[in-house]
Amino acid sequence: MFDYEGAERAIGYRFKDRTLLERAFTHASVANRTGVRSYDRLELLGDSVLSLVATEYLYRHTTGDCDEGELSRIRSCAVDRNALARTFEKHGFAEFVIASGDVLNAQAKVPSDVTEAVFGAVFADAGWETARAAILNLHGEEIVSAAAGDRPIDYKSALQEAVQASLHTARTPVEYRVEAESEAGVTVSVFAGGEKLASATAESKRAAEKRAAECAYRAIRTKQNRGHKR
Repeated sequence: MFDYEGAERAIGYRFKDRTLLERAFTHASVANRTGVRSYDRLELLGDSVLSLVATEYLYRHTTGDCDEGELSRIRSCAVDRNALARTFEKHGFAEFVIASGDVLNAQAKVPSDVTEAVFGAVFADAGWETARAAILNLHGEEIVSAAAGDRPIDYKSALQEAVQASLHTARTPVEYRVEAESEAGVTVSVFAGGEKLASATAESKRAAEKRAAECAYRAIRTKQNRGHKR
């Protein structure tokens, strides 16, 4: 019996059509025997959706001197087999794969294929906004890391993306408020949805905002990762 609830917890999304969920984890080696279609078509769909999510993020969060060739290179790092396999491992997707024999270990591309199929299944079940949020929740660190490269991460932009993804809405702004000013510096707190996410002190308001954004971003990612592992 497929563990629908466990898979939904790992993905962070509850499916309306659970046949899509089971299909996302079903390898072709058992598809005919179980009567469930394999993930091949969902994998193709998920690959395209992931590419668009990554491209949109890079377009919005890289500087104007990052040309088309550089954007393509960065995107390739964000969506390649190794990056997808890390997401597969991080969220425990192996537990839900339905395959014959030792397929998971024998075929190196299965983890990346399954991860793309999961993205495709969410898109097929709920559309663009929900799929985008799910991908940023599950695979966002890989995209952010690829975007950073040798350049510092724009944590204020990354935090806004993480907040929108975790709350499944683009209408929740991140707010920065000065809490105190002293010889030690300026203390700024960052809020979203009425919740205080983090505080930081630095020599200037701008530096404190950046530091608070980084603390809040890392806290959200840690919380999400812990939630997926339950």
